[in-house]
Amino acid sequence: MGWRTAVVALTVALAACGGSRDEPAPRTPIATPPAPPPGTPSDCVLAERWEPCLVTKRLENAGLVPQLLDSAATLPMFNRPVWHYQLGRGELFVVLYADSTARRADLATVDSLTVSRRGAAAHPWSMPPLLVTSRNLAAVLLTESQHLAVRVEETFTAGLPLLAPK
Repeated sequence: MGWRTAVVALTVALAACGGSRDEPAPRTPIATPPAPPPGTPSDCVLAERWEPCLVTKRLENAGLVPQLLDSAATLPMFNRPVWHYQLGRGELFVVLYADSTARRADLATVDSLTVSRRGAAAHPWSMPPLLVTSRNLAAVLLTESQHLAVRVEETFTAGLPLLAPK
């Protein structure tokens, strides 16, 4: 039961039990929950681009349990810091760019099958990588689970939520 439902049920119960019909029941102020601190996932719901908190929230909404291992890892094929997650029976590396143009420029020299720089030795991934892109995000998943691969790919390729009209 959500907190709003609980407050409404409590208010109705108090009103039903309070005083005679001639006397109005005393009003109980309804507490409003505190606003979440900046950077929490609720701040990322209406985003125009992928942000770290939105990545985490979308993975959790897909029923996954991402554990952030490093938020500043490096991989030779990306020109940006990499967010490294443990994701069930797999590992997920997420790179966030300023926009999709920057992502496309960085990935222009990356072989999408081996997720290595073209012309360089193949990166020694522990298993075959799966490259997923969406807007300003590039993600590399390492897993032997086809089920996990499909869930992660669908999580990101479904896109971001639509922005509310202004």
